[in-house]
Amino acid sequence: MLAKGYKEEDIMILFTDGKIAADYIAALQNEGLNLNIKIKLQDIFETENSIWLISTLRLLINLSDNLSLRQCLDSWEGIGSETVWQLRLNAIASKCSLWEVVENISNNLSAFAKLRQRNKVEKFYSFIRSLQNVTPYSKIIETYFKQMPDSKSDKGCQLILEYVRLFDGKENVLSLKEILEDLEQKIEYGELTEKNKTEEKGIRIMSMHSAKGCEAPIVFIPAME
Repeated sequence: MLAKGYKEEDIMILFTDGKIAADYIAALQNEGLNLNIKIKLQDIFETENSIWLISTLRLLINLSDNLSLRQCLDSWEGIGSETVWQLRLNAIASKCSLWEVVENISNNLSAFAKLRQRNKVEKFYSFIRSLQNVTPYSKIIETYFKQMPDSKSDKGCQLILEYVRLFDGKENVLSLKEILEDLEQKIEYGELTEKNKTEEKGIRIMSMHSAKGCEAPIVFIPAME
């Protein structure tokens, strides 16, 4: 197509997801083609450490986010799946959020003597509370690293820290929620990893979902099976 006079910007390649796209992208890059990648790849942000860090930030934004809270509890040393299950049953029985259960236990340990890991739950609760008013936002992640030292060496966690640092001193203008939403969008498009940084010009690599409303003279849809 390029030999026939089409430009790279005229071409769009659509995929169902980044896992399928990865090999195609590598092959196109080996040919020296310019790519405008706008699809999430199987990458460094899918490690447990990166997922746990993002879940912690989500939880700080919304304490009622049960999914993020469960992920945070799973990452906490000494709190296993059995404890998380007991907390969930308690929340269902009490008709309250999972966070409210964690808070109730932490504020009244003696009332939950049957919960073996209640002291671990209380330490987790105290840690999350200690992060709530920390500024700048990058300090939250630095404090998190002290508690979760394995995360400090995780490349994805480091890139998240570098990105959040860009907004130090702007806490009065941007909320943590806004920063995290922007961060997650950039992760979705692969914009934070060096190998996927591309110019806006080039062959567009997109998901079928994100391509809605886009047009191109040439569109490839590989691996439809």
